[in-house]
Amino acid sequence: MSDSQATPSLAEASCPPETLRELIGLACLCEAAAPKPGNVHPGASFADLAHADFAAAAAASARPLSRAAETGVGAAVLEAVRATRAATGTNVNLGIALLVAPIAAAGGDLRGVPAVLASLTPGDAAAVYEAINLASAGGLETSEDMDVAGPPPADLLDAMRAAAGRDEIARLYVAGFAPLAEDAARLRVALPRGGAEPGAPPRGGAKRGDSPGGAIVRFFLDRLARVPDTLVARKCGPDVAAEASRRAAAATDARGVAALDRWLRADGHRRNPGTTADVVAAALFVVLAAEAARGDAEIRVRLEGWLRPPPRVPTPDLTAELRGRLRAVPRGRVTSFGRLAAALGDPKCAVWVARQVRGPSPVHEGPGCGCGRVLDAAGRAAGAACHGDAQAAFLIEEGHAVSGGLVAAPPWWEPPGGGPLEVLRRWQVDTAAAAPPPPRPVETDLVAGLDVSYPKGGPPVAACAVVDAETAELVWSTAVAVPARFPYISGYLAFRELPALLAVRRLAADAGVWPGLAMVDGSGVLHPRRAGVAACFAALTGDAAVGVTKKRLTGTFDAAALERDGAADVTVDGEALGVALRPTTGGKPLFVSAGGGVGLRAAASLTRRLMTVHRVPEPVYWADRISRAGVPVN
Repeated sequence: MSDSQATPSLAEASCPPETLRELIGLACLCEAAAPKPGNVHPGASFADLAHADFAAAAAASARPLSRAAETGVGAAVLEAVRATRAATGTNVNLGIALLVAPIAAAGGDLRGVPAVLASLTPGDAAAVYEAINLASAGGLETSEDMDVAGPPPADLLDAMRAAAGRDEIARLYVAGFAPLAEDAARLRVALPRGGAEPGAPPRGGAKRGDSPGGAIVRFFLDRLARVPDTLVARKCGPDVAAEASRRAAAATDARGVAALDRWLRADGHRRNPGTTADVVAAALFVVLAAEAARGDAEIRVRLEGWLRPPPRVPTPDLTAELRGRLRAVPRGRVTSFGRLAAALGDPKCAVWVARQVRGPSPVHEGPGCGCGRVLDAAGRAAGAACHGDAQAAFLIEEGHAVSGGLVAAPPWWEPPGGGPLEVLRRWQVDTAAAAPPPPRPVETDLVAGLDVSYPKGGPPVAACAVVDAETAELVWSTAVAVPARFPYISGYLAFRELPALLAVRRLAADAGVWPGLAMVDGSGVLHPRRAGVAACFAALTGDAAVGVTKKRLTGTFDAAALERDGAADVTVDGEALGVALRPTTGGKPLFVSAGGGVGLRAAASLTRRLMTVHRVPEPVYWADRISRAGVPVN
């Protein structure tokens, strides 16, 4: 065994290496996913780093760090840095590696860390110095006493003592990691435990409806307020680090969190409190390891559920359903766009079916596939993309009489029904029925605008823009990219956009800025099934929601009343389900309807109040603009 591998494995190690690997990976993923102000997370990137880099680093470094008891602390840190650079091309977790490796060498038990540190060898020091230089990081910078660019000392703790005045990680080494025990205790109390069912009160220090992400962000703010971040101090000076702590202590509401986030990102992210983030990851690992040592997994399950929430919105593979029905068209028979749409569950999706057959699509399986047997309603060759001009010849070869592209007396075939759109319609109706009833007034000083954009060449981007309800000023915003798993079909927008809207809503809630009232670019109850995206959103979240759209899906209104009064009820079977509003900028009307938790008149009044300088209300305007810009980069 080399000197760098001489750190002994503790006889009373709490967790085996495989468990440690899983817990280290989970801790790092949770730290990276929580929307901590000034940091990279799913809703914010740096010019040279994105959330995907941190997720890749977590996966790459967990195994070498988990083997620290076997390989030695120094070797574990070095291999973690090497693995991270191989996976991401950069360094994103040197500080985490330096903190986690000694804890992992102690089996996840902080009580064993002093013994691990006391047994560090010159090989450990050499490996850590190599890791620091490989990462090009400033943890142990040049000083009169110690220089990481020079030869390593015989004792790594000597280097840490020299750096303790300017580096929090070095300070923890010198203290035998004792302060981390207090941090872990604070975090454990903050993390919600139990109350997994909606409406059940969580145990611990969490509030009803709290999430692990929100608890992690609050712990981060508390830690930053108590302990000035030494990475900020090294980059910007101690006064700036002290100011960051002061602002973190003041970030007690949405405006405070938003102001802190903007301030931390304002200087080219040089104020990024990266050391505090490293401590968050280490504290999460300590909490998880202590829980595992007790034979418990309650917090772990909560964290895993937060990272990978169960699907709440059905998203059937409509393309696969269509492909199956095309394969079933018998030789010598033909079908049509409308028949295929009806078989999928709704004749209204015939336009989508036509696009799949006529354009590039996974439904095409070569010149002999069922697409060649699809005609339009008049019996004309539909122009299947996989057949091109040869479709008529294909039909003739199958025994059809074709003249001028028309099939004489088409032998129509009816595809089997029971399609997925029938199921989705029932889900819409059942879900929207559970939307919260309207309160008497709408009492909030903030409104969240929600919208989804579809940039070419990338996944859809959902944005949340929190706006002051009185001044219409933008307070906070974020955006997140979420793959779309359902196509656009009129009346079924919820299945395309709800997953993205729920993801960005969770990001805002975790950041502590979610106001509980959303203005969604989409219909509420003004919908053929009274189940637009805003209504389904309100039902799934319990939030109040208002639907605002440029397109009227159902109902009629008095155009003369709209012209005269600037507003007119939109009625369905004599019932007012929406309000048409004339924009202050002129042009076509907007259609407002309640989603849930707010009455129609209050929804219309709020929307009118926030229609200031743009055609759409400011929350929707900003959400649209931010979603088009993509995930924020600073």
